[in-house]
Amino acid sequence: MKCIIYAALLVTCLASVVQATVQIPYKIVYEGEKYWLNTPVANPDLPLDTLGSEKLSEVRSSLPGGGPGSTACRRGYVAWWKVDGGVLYLTKLPSYFHHRSEDREPGDLEELFPDRYEDGRVKADWFCGELVLHEEGRHWSEPTHELEFSEGKIPLDKDIPDAGWESIFFESIREVTEKSDITSLHEKRVDAGDLELRLWAGFGKEFMQGIIIWRENGSWNARHLKPVFAKDKPVQWEIKDLELSGFWPQLWDEMVELGILDLPDESEVPDWRPVLDGRSYVVEYQKEGGYRTYKHGNPARQTASEARKLCKILMLLDRELSTSLYQPPGTFPEYVEDGQVVLMRKGEAYCAFRLREQRREEENDSRRKAEVEWVYRDDGESELFGEGVTSGEHKIEGRRLHIGFGPFSVRWSFRSTGMGYIYYPDQHSERVGESDRQYVAITDRTEFDGLDAGDEKWDFQAAFIEFSVHDENINSLPDMESAELPTPDTAVRAVLQEIISKPDDGLSAMHSPSAKLTFMLGFDVPGFGEQGDRVWQVHITGLGGSPTMRIAWVNAEDGTVMFLMENENDSPKAETEEEGSSDERIGNTRAFLSAARSEIDRFNLAIVYSDNPRRGIWFITFPVIAGFMLENAVLIDAGQAHRILNYFADSGLLDRAKATRPESEPDAWKAILGAGKKAVYWNLGSGPSAPLEHGKLMGLGEVLEGQAHEAWGRFVDRLK
Repeated sequence: MKCIIYAALLVTCLASVVQATVQIPYKIVYEGEKYWLNTPVANPDLPLDTLGSEKLSEVRSSLPGGGPGSTACRRGYVAWWKVDGGVLYLTKLPSYFHHRSEDREPGDLEELFPDRYEDGRVKADWFCGELVLHEEGRHWSEPTHELEFSEGKIPLDKDIPDAGWESIFFESIREVTEKSDITSLHEKRVDAGDLELRLWAGFGKEFMQGIIIWRENGSWNARHLKPVFAKDKPVQWEIKDLELSGFWPQLWDEMVELGILDLPDESEVPDWRPVLDGRSYVVEYQKEGGYRTYKHGNPARQTASEARKLCKILMLLDRELSTSLYQPPGTFPEYVEDGQVVLMRKGEAYCAFRLREQRREEENDSRRKAEVEWVYRDDGESELFGEGVTSGEHKIEGRRLHIGFGPFSVRWSFRSTGMGYIYYPDQHSERVGESDRQYVAITDRTEFDGLDAGDEKWDFQAAFIEFSVHDENINSLPDMESAELPTPDTAVRAVLQEIISKPDDGLSAMHSPSAKLTFMLGFDVPGFGEQGDRVWQVHITGLGGSPTMRIAWVNAEDGTVMFLMENENDSPKAETEEEGSSDERIGNTRAFLSAARSEIDRFNLAIVYSDNPRRGIWFITFPVIAGFMLENAVLIDAGQAHRILNYFADSGLLDRAKATRPESEPDAWKAILGAGKKAVYWNLGSGPSAPLEHGKLMGLGEVLEGQAHEAWGRFVDRLK
């Protein structure tokens, strides 16, 4: 009897020892590194165990030489796993029978998991739970990672605004991605170190377009999705691979600095105003296991700095990708209520008008009616009261109506009783000269009394007219197909590359090159090309179609770029303090002031350090600026620009200006004052705070107001 008891105890003890043997761990690869999963004999929380005993029996019986064969691996197999893009995959399933599992023939994953097998691995979409990772070879050590999975995926850390727009806008985005067979960025996983960003534009009356930009293993790629229309067929979206230039990484850095990954959602920006129609933008991106999205509706019609930054980002993308994402102000109408004052300016003329009794007599009446009261003056003064002002009123009636008086004309349409639409003038016309372009400002006033239309607080906007040169507009002789640079885009890229590589040549990304014509050299041009070479002629203007500021020849055979027209040749011959008589200096000053005031809409004052605009400050009147002098560009109105010009004249600073651009020197400051093609220059000396030594220049802050005054104060503080 004692023998039987001792034998039973011995069997029990041996079983306990066997059961307690440390088991061979699972292997897992995470973020490129190998780890161990601690695997006791029975752990219902591990991925394969959660499949149930029936499936586990099938797995064991199907493995070559399978079945338990070691107390260190009672399962009879060792599972190899990999986390790829946040998704858990089973990559290998060798049996374990006394020998290293790596040496055993693995099981047939496709046969075991036919519905989940793809590209040599099995997607573990059944698994929900936590995996604890240990350093390879030290499964008894403290865990290095604790990964939570849901349906085989590590849930993304999502940053989605609680603003109500997400479900509505992403319904449209899902429609496009599904029709284009593109996985939603909510669902796919981007590998560690990689990034994918999608920018969607539209969501109004127009069909949506989008760009997809991704970085994979250090390599950048881009695609454009745009709607394609066919008669009697639903709209489809065309996917086009985009070519990124060699300086794309620099542009990406600029966009990151502007905040493409960090800009707040419009719901988080104070005073973001709703705008009728127009274009909204949704940005979504995924990187490092995180997903974020935000929306900006009609950023070009907003005053917030966050909106201006997105506009600059859109212009950079359009320039690089040859897309049309950016929609400038003036494209869609503004709505006005009865009694609301609307301002307009055209050349030296200013006006104000207000509508009354906007209506239609009956619900089905297509004829609209309104009464208009107006005042204007065309003598260069902006105060719309007192002497010199012409006033009147009239009625309008019909379908599509124009409000016209004096030199002004603007289209109006009915919206609802007491409310209508005002359309930006010239929107659908050919190019309109600056003297004839009409600008509109919607105010919150209801009275004309004491109204000064030249006050800088009024936000005048004009219709944007986009001028682009297409292949068919360019002289096709000689034949360019066999050239190294065969298309207008390649020529423009060569010029842009030259602009970026030489920051001291007076050009920047705020200038817009466009190919105009081609020709063949009839003679050798030293340093540029030989007789018979094919050449692109590229004209460089300010963004938005301003006059040509520089011409470049691009040798289509080898990409050599040569600039033909220098800005200083057109500058007034301002004298230095030591040169010329006092009368001569005053005469040139007056000439410069007259020329600058005639092109005040393209005014700029720049104070820059070693030709690095980021170290300085810019004041500009043109509403479009993009490229490499971004964060410190301050948009001012014509009134402030005139005051700056007056200050430079009255203080004597203008008399000491030079007509030629100073040579670039390290650690040196210079100032540039210009309008259109006219510009003058000052050397401000060397050293980080050299401008502080110029007392008259530092006094400029006295004539600046609002954001310009605040920006100047921050600039001076940085110098100090």
